[in-house]
Amino acid sequence: TLEFLVVGRSNQACSRYWEGAKLVQRVRGQWFNAASSLVAFCSREPEDSVRVQRFQRLIIRLLSLLYGTALSTLSGSSFEVIDQDGLDATSLTFMESASDDPREVKCEVILHWIRHSIVDSMATGVLPIAPPILSPVFSDLSAGVVDIASARKMTELRLPSHYEQLLSVLIFIFTVGIPFASGYILDTWW
Repeated sequence: TLEFLVVGRSNQACSRYWEGAKLVQRVRGQWFNAASSLVAFCSREPEDSVRVQRFQRLIIRLLSLLYGTALSTLSGSSFEVIDQDGLDATSLTFMESASDDPREVKCEVILHWIRHSIVDSMATGVLPIAPPILSPVFSDLSAGVVDIASARKMTELRLPSHYEQLLSVLIFIFTVGIPFASGYILDTWW
């Protein structure tokens, strides 16, 4: 029984680790795909070059901030992001004070900023792409946030307490009981 519980718990921990790693890698791929699509879809007109460059820099900075924030919500440590030039101080202050628990809203706030920037750029001609062609970008961004929420669930939800208690008691009994059982069964102690 003890072996079953220990092996089962180890297998469960290993599968949770790989599922979380797979989700994080999928998020990175989705957001990279969104970023590269947004850069590729920008206007090629010479008169739009300044606005296009400003939009591209803003999107890359926001996606860097989004990915760094997403990783920090999973691990609890901070990650280095591209500088935050182009982001106004009021927005950054709002994000920092939006919630006592930063895992609740930061990714969603940054996702909102990215979506708003995309829609504004569509309206100003920086992204002269038809909405149906641009919809996969929105899908990739949203799917990434959903995958981060799924990965965060794995870090927040623990193993059931009765399972942990049973495993701890059985390991204690095994550790203490084996020497006495061995001494009782064997004729010599060495």
